[in-house]
Amino acid sequence: MIEVIMGDSMKLMPALAEKGAKFDMIFLDPPYFDWATGESKPDPKLLSLYTYQLLKDEGVAFLCGTIPQLAEDWLYWRQLFNIQFELIEDKITGTPPISVRTPIRIHENIWCLSKKGVNITELKLDFRRAVNSIKLATAKRSVAAMTIRDSAPKMRQGVGYPKSIIQAKQISNRSKEYWHHPTQKPLKLMHLLIKISTDEGDSILDPFAGSGTTLIAAKHLNRSCLGIEINPEYVQIIKKRLRSEEEWQKLIQYM
Repeated sequence: MIEVIMGDSMKLMPALAEKGAKFDMIFLDPPYFDWATGESKPDPKLLSLYTYQLLKDEGVAFLCGTIPQLAEDWLYWRQLFNIQFELIEDKITGTPPISVRTPIRIHENIWCLSKKGVNITELKLDFRRAVNSIKLATAKRSVAAMTIRDSAPKMRQGVGYPKSIIQAKQISNRSKEYWHHPTQKPLKLMHLLIKISTDEGDSILDPFAGSGTTLIAAKHLNRSCLGIEINPEYVQIIKKRLRSEEEWQKLIQYM
């Protein structure tokens, strides 16, 4: 089942927990700061608690952000979660603007979190699910390829293991994937995260659904997904994307 609910995730998440809802994977890309549109940065203490309550013991949560923001919020997350690994989304861009004071940020950090007290061998995480040569880089400069033999439960010899840097084109108003959202995630990225952390039929929660990329990837990977989005304009965009045959065509290259 693929469903999007309009509302405040910080009110809906505890309501879901009271009903006993549990998810195999939770993807978190919350606002880093308060927006003029009314969207506000969630309280990290509460968000970490609600995530803990809604996540299955063998599941993982992916938390997106910048290092300054993540480091500040980690005071609360560390009480309930361990970091299993970090992925760096290296956003392929055109010529960036010149900065004489600080480096231009062209990447985002994604932390993979698991519940404290759960051994990594108990987690559902498995990069071998990313089959059919899903590459984490451009063809000219491949940093990794996720490929396994159809007949063997191990990565193909000579291919190598997954690396922590994922290269994907930044979604902008010139991108074919663009759906008018300022922090839209690439389908390639969401396809990978869902594949390595869930099986077919598993359930996913995206409390800050944005333009709905998590739901689109989940739909075509045969996972259930619940998205929560506070902005009614983006809710309509998500519903439109879910009805769009064109979105399926964009995903074929990652299948």
